[in-house]
Amino acid sequence: MKKEDEHLKKIKRMKILDDFLLFFGKGKIGFKEPKDMKHFTMQFLKDGIVDLHETTEGKEKKHQRVGRLDLKKFAEAIKETFERDLLSVLKEIDMGNPQYQNTNVILIPTREELGKRIKVKKREIKIDESKFSELTYSVPMKELQNHDFRVAFWTEDNKICALYRIDGKYYSIQVDDFMKLWDRIFKSVSQNLGTEEGVGAKS
Repeated sequence: MKKEDEHLKKIKRMKILDDFLLFFGKGKIGFKEPKDMKHFTMQFLKDGIVDLHETTEGKEKKHQRVGRLDLKKFAEAIKETFERDLLSVLKEIDMGNPQYQNTNVILIPTREELGKRIKVKKREIKIDESKFSELTYSVPMKELQNHDFRVAFWTEDNKICALYRIDGKYYSIQVDDFMKLWDRIFKSVSQNLGTEEGVGAKS
């Protein structure tokens, strides 16, 4: 295993500016706004079950279950939904089409470039959003073949669209349509188990 991978395994917190905090424990991930008196925890249970609960902080912690997710069913729902519905909302873009000649897109850089803007100090990762803004830039769509990017965004008919390059071809999807796909996925696997409250249990 690479030395940097060993280092990442020891990371306990990830802070994004002063607005968002991720923290890691054995078999669980938590997240919160640093100044908030509540946090959420995802706990990974046996048989691929993820339990999500909310913790109210204080001298005595109070816990309330938010929901539970079966990862196997989740993966099956993703596969089924994307195979059935993705092609109906995904559109291949012809870069030679005159309608795109004056269209500019905002590029989101590759994972490698993003990684260079993440600071790792001791057991904490800090992400400075201002440095990410330096990496995003606008280019004409017709020049995309000259750029290495993860995803590009632009507006068409007052709708935000995402553009991907796959095997040399370009495909777009309206962000609203993409989010609707995920809504269908979550609805198909959600389990309404009610809520449970407890006092003093570990977060």
